[in-house]
Amino acid sequence: PDGNQPDGSQPDNSQPDGSQPDGSQPDGTQAEPVGGVAPAVEMVGGGGTWGCDLDDSGSGVRQTPLKATISSSPTVHEDERMADEDVALGMDKPLNASTLTINPTVSSGATIDKPWGGTTPFVGTDPLKWSAHDGFVFLDTPVKVDIRWGTLSEPGALDISGPTDPQLTQTNYRTVLNSLEVDGTGRRVNHNSSAWSSKITTKHELYHVEHLKRLFAKHLPDMQNALTGQIIPTPYFYWNDDDKRKADYYVNKDVAKARDTLRDQTQQDFLTTGENEAYNNCKGDYDALLNGIADYAKSKGW
Repeated sequence: PDGNQPDGSQPDNSQPDGSQPDGSQPDGTQAEPVGGVAPAVEMVGGGGTWGCDLDDSGSGVRQTPLKATISSSPTVHEDERMADEDVALGMDKPLNASTLTINPTVSSGATIDKPWGGTTPFVGTDPLKWSAHDGFVFLDTPVKVDIRWGTLSEPGALDISGPTDPQLTQTNYRTVLNSLEVDGTGRRVNHNSSAWSSKITTKHELYHVEHLKRLFAKHLPDMQNALTGQIIPTPYFYWNDDDKRKADYYVNKDVAKARDTLRDQTQQDFLTTGENEAYNNCKGDYDALLNGIADYAKSKGW
């Protein structure tokens, strides 16, 4: 008879405390701006090893699809239904991701499953700082990109440090030359795994690292664009800690999707030219090493 709804709200949609769904109070003032710190978005890789100096085909990328995950998924009762109703009522705030920044880090010693080297980036965020005011939900958090690289030798392979490496002998130098031979693109042409150069392989992987740094910076706007304009239901911004937790959930969920956009766009760009550039960048090093070994062997009278 008093017109209350089952949830205690009034027919005019005001809450039991008199506030409106948009956060305004009975006297017309707005609630104080609110914000939160959503859980960090998990660091994930994906798509296998991006950059690789292989001992078999010498090219290509091993594909290992990885489904995106979210670091924290609290139980939210009827979130999707509530979100649909909120949007229908115009009770929403769009995201503004213009303040996202990126500062890639590099980690060496990554686990490599196949000689001779590999580079894989992992993308995530620190805890997500957000605030709701002026009609938007503002995100202010760095995007974390950890580019992990490493090298791996075949068991028993000689690591040739230079043309006068003391491991070179009259017996093995021709095998070493055969193993280190490269084609016009800088790719090793033989499947002989008797020798390698960790120095040149490291240079190859570090080329990938610097290339990826540039590409992630280039594609950060793709992540910003994927986020900006996404809708966060405003009823979750005003009343209690549980509402704010739900808002954290939606912010985290949208950023996780946008993280995958950043990763996928960067990988697509990388696969176009990345491997060819890295091999070509090291071709001169292999040529110099091979010529130097040949000259050394000649000087020894081998």
